[in-house]
Amino acid sequence: ASAVDVLEASLKGSAIGLGSVEDIANAATAAMNTYGESNLSGTDAVETLAEAVRLGQFAPEELAGALGRVIPISAELGVTFQETTGLIAALTKGGLNASEAVTGVRGAMQAFIKPTEEAKKMMEQYGISTEDVTTSIEQDGFLATLSKLREAFGENTQDFTKVIGSIEGLSAVFSLTGENTEAYAEIVRLATDDIAIMDEALGFVSDTSQFKFDVAMATARERLLEVGTAIL
Repeated sequence: ASAVDVLEASLKGSAIGLGSVEDIANAATAAMNTYGESNLSGTDAVETLAEAVRLGQFAPEELAGALGRVIPISAELGVTFQETTGLIAALTKGGLNASEAVTGVRGAMQAFIKPTEEAKKMMEQYGISTEDVTTSIEQDGFLATLSKLREAFGENTQDFTKVIGSIEGLSAVFSLTGENTEAYAEIVRLATDDIAIMDEALGFVSDTSQFKFDVAMATARERLLEVGTAIL
């Protein structure tokens, strides 16, 4: 049942331009396996990819190929698949490609999964514990937590740099919580609003002559295969 769900959603996703059925199915299956089928269905995974493509600025196949590098970390940290792809979409709006955005988000999240002793001590100086951060991510989301941390550190960017560690992660955090933070927060909000867009998009695509032609050709091939099998 899960396989059929992924396949059906992937066929719809491919029809609306998300890429090949195989790439979409692989990305959706990886997300399901990482977050658990009880938390994320195949349809939900493909819907999330479709929304990220709509909100971001990247080729769909770029994200499908890069997701495997970040979702194990986001799932462990308690960041939803929807917010993870929303963060990636937001960063691509700022000029990064999908792979660069994935690397940045991964670096930012990695800092809070296994914070260094230096990072722990630095946060403690500002009255923040690792437990506080974990609770905030679970309750308010990752972007909201980053914004709180930036606010807590104020202008002391050098101290904040010691918390994040990696250059890629730091660049992503500064971008997400910088002067365009409201626009990025809106992208994340839309990515996590649970509004399904795929069927509506499929409805638009279905009205095009190219789509009707492709469906007709696929149907014709299926009928010819049946005839060929019967003859054999």
